[in-house]
Amino acid sequence: MKDTVIAADFFAGIGSGKRGLDALGMKIPVVCEIEEPERKTIKINSPANSIQEFPRDIRDYSAVSRDADLLKIDLSVFTPPCQSFTTANVKRDTTSKQAELVYEALRIIDELKPEHLIFENVRGFIYSRDRNKKLYRVELEKAIKNMGFNLMADPRTNHNKYLYSCADYGTPQNRIRYILVASKKFTPTIPKIKPKVNFGPILKHVNRNGDTGDTNHSQKLLDRYKSIANNVQGKWVNKNGVAHSSTKIYNTYYVLPGHGMGQVPTLGNLDKYTVLTMGANGNYRVISIPEIKALHTVPIRHRMAGTKRDKHRGLGNVFPSVMMYEFAKQFANPRDIIEWDQYTGDRLEERISHYFN
Repeated sequence: MKDTVIAADFFAGIGSGKRGLDALGMKIPVVCEIEEPERKTIKINSPANSIQEFPRDIRDYSAVSRDADLLKIDLSVFTPPCQSFTTANVKRDTTSKQAELVYEALRIIDELKPEHLIFENVRGFIYSRDRNKKLYRVELEKAIKNMGFNLMADPRTNHNKYLYSCADYGTPQNRIRYILVASKKFTPTIPKIKPKVNFGPILKHVNRNGDTGDTNHSQKLLDRYKSIANNVQGKWVNKNGVAHSSTKIYNTYYVLPGHGMGQVPTLGNLDKYTVLTMGANGNYRVISIPEIKALHTVPIRHRMAGTKRDKHRGLGNVFPSVMMYEFAKQFANPRDIIEWDQYTGDRLEERISHYFN
């Protein structure tokens, strides 16, 4: 393996996964992202001149025409849009052009010829079929093996294979992700499960106006969740306050952001599904950007470009930074690796206090 691992990050979003690679001491000269606010976010969080290629649309990118003097890619990462696969999207279309970007990823892998790769998406990906009724998951895994890759050793049955809980890898949520790791050099292994993160200290700081010093605040908030009519607290809700779906996060009933989040002050004018929590006075409010960052383990110093709506949307479509760190660590040069808490500069449980204290 080279002294420094060279990575390419496709469907990079706000660069949350890129943060995990950066903490492993990798260089990331190729970054692909189509959304302009996310591209600006990536730029302001990347060292000057560190990105050699910054394509907007993966469909327009061809590794065949890469200049000979560009760095050879060791690791390719693909985190395609999940809107077509997630069960949280009642209008999902697994045959859409966006869904079939999975096959663009296979084209890039064939052209770029990396030694290692990581592919990530939501749990619904494993059940999704293309316009020819073929399972994306089956086609993806078959194609990667045919290119000479060894798939990560996972002894579980096909139903559970390559499905991992965020809660097992230092993230304060228990969403299930499909993560396929492969290498031409060796058979990758599943990262060791980490102790679950105590989300209580973060909940203690949820409230801007009070209760921040109350050590029992997290339990009080949890009790409130359970007592709210229709259990809409901490769920996607529509303009009538009717719950759509929710994700239970470790030791709480907190949820991740859904699409359509933005500057929504009250229940009365909600026109899209959003995520709400409760303030000191008992009123609903939209979950804050710092809280979402903490839920996804995005470092506190990661700056966000765009409007408030852009930031909410961008943070709602991320692969938790620490999960990328844990799954990609086996490809990194050990001498380049920075411990995660050292890289972020603080512990996750303490991070939210930087915003509210």
